[in-house]
Order: sequence, then C-alpha cells, then structure tokens
Amino acid sequence: MHMPHNLPLFTITSISRPEGYVVLELSLLLKDVPGAIHSVSNVIKSYGGDIKWGVTHESDKPGLAWWCTFLLVKEDSVDEMIESLRKLDLVSDLEYTVHRDRIIITRHHDRILSLGGRAILFRTEWLKHIHAAVGKTWGTEGAKALAYIVGVDMGKAAHKSHVSFIGDLKDELLSFLLEMMGGTGWISGGSWRKDGEKYIIRLYDLFECEIAGESHLVRGELAGYITAIRGRDYKATEVKCKARGDEYCEFVVEPVERVYER
Repeated sequence: MHMPHNLPLFTITSISRPEGYVVLELSLLLKDVPGAIHSVSNVIKSYGGDIKWGVTHESDKPGLAWWCTFLLVKEDSVDEMIESLRKLDLVSDLEYTVHRDRIIITRHHDRILSLGGRAILFRTEWLKHIHAAVGKTWGTEGAKALAYIVGVDMGKAAHKSHVSFIGDLKDELLSFLLEMMGGTGWISGGSWRKDGEKYIIRLYDLFECEIAGESHLVRGELAGYITAIRGRDYKATEVKCKARGDEYCEFVVEPVERVYER
C-alpha cells in the first residue's frame, strides 16, 4: 500500500529470507508514550518476527508518532500478527506491505525531507557521468571553474537555511555543516579549526574526490559558507586530497585580498 510519511530517509536494501518467510514493511502510528515500541516489538516477537531495521518520526497528529520497520516473519503468520497489533490500545493506525522480491524498496515513503525542503539521492556513478559530460562540454578548466562557482552559491544558500533552523551561531555553524555533510553521505567525518583569519577544514572520504580526483564543488561550498558567516569574500584551496594518497582532504579557507589600483 502506498502511504507517504514525509520521512527524511529513503530505503533500498536487500534482506535474505529463509524458506517460508517474507519481508514485511510495517508502519504503525503509535501513541507517543514510553514503552510503545517495546509493546509492539513484544507482539512481533511472539510470532517469531525478526526486526531488521526501524525508524521513528513525527506525525501531523498531536500525541502520535510513526514507527516504521522492516521485519522477517513467517508468511502464514502475517495476518494473525497484524490483527494482534491492531488490537493494541497503543496503535492508532497500521499499514503494511509484504515484500517478496530480493531488493526491497520502501512502499510507504516517497519523499526525502531535509531541513523542511525536498532532497534527493544521487548515486556516485551518476555523478561521474555528470562530471564527465560537463568536462567534455566546457573543457577541464571550465568544468573546474563552473563547479567552484556553483559551490560558492550552494554554500551561501546552505548558510541561510541553517541560520533559519538553528540560529546564527557564527563559526560554530561550521560544525553543523559538517554534521549535515556526514549525515547525507558526502563525507564520513570532518573537523575544522581556525588559524587567525584562516579556516583549516578536514574532510574524510569526500565523495567528490572519489568521482573527480579533486574537489571544486565542495571547495566552493566551503568558501561560500564561510563568506556568509564572515560577511566578506573568502576563497578555498584544497591542500591535501585522499585521491592523491592523503589520509583526508584538507582545505584552507582564507580571506580574498583585494588589490585597489589608483
């Protein structure tokens, strides 16, 4: 059954099934009280259900929250288990989908939300094709410049969005930016520090360097983000890169020194 929840997560996974079992995608609208998931889990356990993955998120109904899960259960137990779950006082609504394919694509969620706006997923393989097409059209140096310019605008827009959600934390917003990059798969981790007016930023497993061999889009984003923080133009230079054999990618982000002619 198609039932979008506006969940900020999209799931495509593969779950091995023993003979006689099915993968059940289960979405329960529960009373938002301590022990609700525990009570539901006990019912699932009583039918031999094996929970493989689950997540909770808010609903638009006061006092209620969604718990969505994938689980393995014997096919001949599904109907009885569902009826037992419906009888729980904690359960306000329930929907389920039986998956029999090897690759499991969520049927209950059709949008990814990030900070109140729609987000999408791109496989790095697709990005490689985009990068190659841009380079073929604009040339290598043109593609680098274009990526950097786009990145600067992205960084400024990201700063504006982040300020609207968590406030103007000045430099500390950089920590939030790195957490967002980690949570969305752009990096596996990161850190930053200041050296006078300069910012030294380390990014681990940066996706862009994996597909392009160096960073220009994210380099521009860092420059744009710090430009927005400081209210003056900054530029970013990648001084270390995992694609070149370094342990991490490191960027120096520093003020743009303007030269005025008389």
